[in-house]
Amino acid sequence: MTGNRMKDGIGLPTRRNLLQGAGALALTSFGQAHGAARGRDVPFFVGTYNSDKGRGVFPLRYRPQTDDWSLGAPAPAVENAAFGAYSRRFGLHYLVNERDEGRVGVYRAYHDGANWTRVGDVASKGSSPCYVTLDKAERCMAVANYNSGNIAFYKLDRASGLPLEPVVRQDSGHGPNADRQAGPHAHCARFAPDQRFLYTTDLGTDQVLVYAFDARHAAIGEARTAFQAPPGTGPRHIVFHPHLPLAYLASELANSLTVLHRMSDGRLQPVQTLSTIPADFMDHNQVAHIAVNRAATRLYVSNRGHNSIAVFAMDGGGRTTLCSTSRPLATGRASFCWSKNIAG
Repeated sequence: MTGNRMKDGIGLPTRRNLLQGAGALALTSFGQAHGAARGRDVPFFVGTYNSDKGRGVFPLRYRPQTDDWSLGAPAPAVENAAFGAYSRRFGLHYLVNERDEGRVGVYRAYHDGANWTRVGDVASKGSSPCYVTLDKAERCMAVANYNSGNIAFYKLDRASGLPLEPVVRQDSGHGPNADRQAGPHAHCARFAPDQRFLYTTDLGTDQVLVYAFDARHAAIGEARTAFQAPPGTGPRHIVFHPHLPLAYLASELANSLTVLHRMSDGRLQPVQTLSTIPADFMDHNQVAHIAVNRAATRLYVSNRGHNSIAVFAMDGGGRTTLCSTSRPLATGRASFCWSKNIAG
């Protein structure tokens, strides 16, 4: 990558290089949400960069009866799949192609992910797209472009599910970390559970932005600041409580989890902040993805550096307590994206 190059604290020049050691960049479940709980196999797809260590999208299957995993052959036609979203309505996968001139590929997968057919391809309207999401009705799609610091909001064609010409919203500003926050870096886009707002996180400006979302007319408003994070914390990913007006923010540069109360006007008020790594861990770490289980009893944050999944218990009011920082990886970095459909 050449556009908007940057450095992190360990001298790696781009977001893509930050993740090269992981190999697997996106791990997303498109199977039945409770497949594991019912004893059925749970399918996943693992996206990689098309490099020496990555060869496209790999099908991955978990078998709960025997508690084992099997990895299938890659689909090399899918390039640089840094993140993905799946539409049950259209039976389509929307995968960002993270490159300087970003793209979003639209695919159908056959034979449990052994074969992929591209049915569409659109510009992400920015550099290094790293996140894609759909609204609840699967009529709209939003993409976060990291290096260019903007988001693209698309209507989906009602018949085909293909993205139409998008609306682009450009972030602005910077943070105190000269290596990582010289400009805006949009990192995540998520629709609120009530479908009234679209939230985006900006690692470069230490902000969570909010846009009014009109689901009926498939439109968004202008950006407002929902939450101004402490300087230098680097908000990365956000997720919402399935029942309560709460949001959970993972901040990459601070290695922290922040619980936020969602106000009726879309603003976010901090309630609680916890570290995702042990107090005695002194080496470099960067948090990555965040997920809440469907029962809203556990929250997970992946750590790259400590090479662990931080597991938080959630009480009935949505507050969190760190249970453990399990370290499943002996070497290398943790996966960029943990499954958003963790059962349990």
